Amino acid sequence: MTEVRSFSDTCLHSLATPKILEPRECGQLAPATSRRPAALVGNTPVLRVSAPLSPPGRGFWAKLEGFNPGGSMKDRPALHMVEAARARGELTPGARIVESTSGSLGLGLALAGQAYGHPVTVVTDTGMEPIVRHMLAAYGAQVELVTEPHPVGGWQQARKDRVAKFWPTTPAPGAPTNTATPTTSPATNHWD
Repeated sequence: MTEVRSFSDTCLHSLATPKILEPRECGQLAPATSRRPAALVGNTPVLRVSAPLSPPGRGFWAKLEGFNPGGSMKDRPALHMVEAARARGELTPGARIVESTSGSLGLGLALAGQAYGHPVTVVTDTGMEPIVRHMLAAYGAQVELVTEPHPVGGWQQARKDRVAKFWPTTPAPGAPTNTATPTTSPATNHWD
């Protein structure tokens, strides 16, 4: 048996076979309209995956973060990082956000940038799927593509070097590495 739960309305469905439910099948998952961008992120459903995809009596819960407006599991932490940086005064209105990423965090930051009026530059390399680059552009992000790896540090160092070029000209572009940001732990540990 497969169950789907939405934390917002605790609806529960039993399904003969696993499938992703449409929002109308499980009540209102998130507000249809809102003046606050954060209201559109989160409230994602949870799907119980069991037989026939796992042994009888066993299973696991899968949180369907793809239901976020940006379709990324990083929508929530990216929005939280931008909100927290703005609240601390480290990200001033209209300041550019610059991030080295391989994909999903960049998508979340591009969405947050659109929501709060911040231009976003995503530094990535040729390993990023073209569809993700197109999605970033559709969200209004500038994509800086690194085409050669650093001779010693590889792709990650090459991306970090490109990000560093923004520091002298960009006020408060963000943290040099997202794992060093003061919001990393609260953002990644927050579950609605």
